[in-house]
Amino acid sequence: MHMSFQTLLFRASIIVLLLPFRLAAQIYAPGEAVVDVDGNAYPTVVYVNGQEWMADNLRTTRYANGDSLVHAPTTFEWQDALGGAWCHYANNTVNEVPYGKLYNAGAVRDERGVCPAGWHVPSLEEWIGLTVLIDPTYVPVTTILQSAVAGGAMKEVGTQWWTAPNTGATNAAGFGGRGSGTRNQNGTFISQGVRTRWWSSEATAQYAQRYWEVGNAHAELRRGADFLIMGHSIRCVKDDLSTGIMQHSAPTDLRIYPLPIENGMDLSVSGHAAGSGYRIYTMDGRIVRNGSLTSAPAAIVIQSMDAGTYILLVDGAAPKRIVVVQ
Repeated sequence: MHMSFQTLLFRASIIVLLLPFRLAAQIYAPGEAVVDVDGNAYPTVVYVNGQEWMADNLRTTRYANGDSLVHAPTTFEWQDALGGAWCHYANNTVNEVPYGKLYNAGAVRDERGVCPAGWHVPSLEEWIGLTVLIDPTYVPVTTILQSAVAGGAMKEVGTQWWTAPNTGATNAAGFGGRGSGTRNQNGTFISQGVRTRWWSSEATAQYAQRYWEVGNAHAELRRGADFLIMGHSIRCVKDDLSTGIMQHSAPTDLRIYPLPIENGMDLSVSGHAAGSGYRIYTMDGRIVRNGSLTSAPAAIVIQSMDAGTYILLVDGAAPKRIVVVQ
């Protein structure tokens, strides 16, 4: 049977949409892991923009200073918790290791810090930075759908931790997302294997907090807001930037001058190998400059950049902060 070109193109586009999303390049390397105040150990991943994220959901029962969160297994206890509270999904400890604990937003907002010392609940800018690395076409929007493909790259493959079909799952970002489910404000548990929501540090109102979500039936990464009494998972991000994907036994001692730097000036870079590649990122993960440092020392022209803080990443060296002033 003869098919028109338009029909063939349509069918080809459908096939492409059904294919798993693959990253164009490796964007992460294994980190050195982190241990919380309870002694729970978590694997970590370091991304090329210097962000280091936990690769498992949080399981602590205490704040970083040692103070206890409220354990709220019953419906009454969950609804009555005024501060930070936690529970296992379905109040079953079998969910502890594979899925982590569920926390209300009070735990996120508490100044004592629910994450290990030196780590924190990710901000809007850090979620955006991670999404841009996974999906370079991503442009932050105010709607629920953020990226059509980033969620798939953040999910573990298969149906051990997800209900079928686990659409688009590749775990290409090394994030290891599992369907940890949710606890509602009425105390009921829903959606294990179907979705996971991770709290963000971004408050939308006195009574609401942002989350980021992936699900089993699509490859999307979504963003929404929930009441503080909802129970979601938490991933933590390291306070300081890490070396990134460039793994060297003796990292280069990179030196940059001047800091801060005025727009229109040359940034002097030394301590690197001639020919090293470089990238300058905004704090939300966008690349604003890239190229090769053909000499040592070398100069990067800081031109037409907004005032603010940026990250310079040179091959083989730890990230450096750059402050640009007008």
